[in-house]
Amino acid sequence: MPLSEAILIIMGLLTIAMLAAGVCHNLPIPYTVFLVILGIVLGYFARNNASMHVLLDFQLTPDIVFFLFLPALIFESAFNLNARQLVRDILPVLVLAVPALLISTAFIAVGLWFFLKVDLVLALLFGALISATDPVAVISLFKELGAPERLTILVEGESLLNDATAIVVFKIILIFALSGAAFTWADAGGATLDFFE
Repeated sequence: MPLSEAILIIMGLLTIAMLAAGVCHNLPIPYTVFLVILGIVLGYFARNNASMHVLLDFQLTPDIVFFLFLPALIFESAFNLNARQLVRDILPVLVLAVPALLISTAFIAVGLWFFLKVDLVLALLFGALISATDPVAVISLFKELGAPERLTILVEGESLLNDATAIVVFKIILIFALSGAAFTWADAGGATLDFFE
C-alpha cells in the first residue's frame, strides 16, 4: 500500500475517532470502550462491503508507529504530566519502569520456554517486546473518573520510562538472538553495562 493511501486511511480513522468523541459525551459508556465497539463495527463493514476492503489491506508499519504515533503519545503524556509530582514520586516510578519490566520480561520468557518449549533467547525477545505497557485507555479512564493525581502520575510516569527500558532490553536481546552465539555470564555482564549506558 502506498504511503499516501496509508496517510489518508489514518486521517480518516482519526476523523472518525474525533467525531466519536463528540457522540460519546451523550452516551453512558467510556470513550475508550466506545472506540473498541466502533472498531468492531468498522471491521464488520470492511469484511462485508467491497468499497471498504481497503481497510482490510491497511497495516501499521513499524515506521508509522515509531515516527507518527509514538512521538505524539509521548509528547502528550510528557506535556500534561505534573513534573513536580513526578520528581516526588520518582523512586516508585523507576521501580515500576525498570525492575518491574525486567521481571515481567523474565516471567514471560520462562513461561514460553517452560510450557511451549520456545528457545530461551527468542522467549526473552518476545517478553521484552510485550512487557512495556501503554496505559492510554487507563489514563483516559482515570481522567474521566477523577482518580487521585498521584495514581495518574505513577501510571503515566511509568509508561513514559518503561518504553525506553523496553527498547534497550529488546535491542540487547536482539543482538544476541541474531549473533546465534551461546549466552554466557560474561555476556550478561556486558549486556548489563550496555543497558546502563
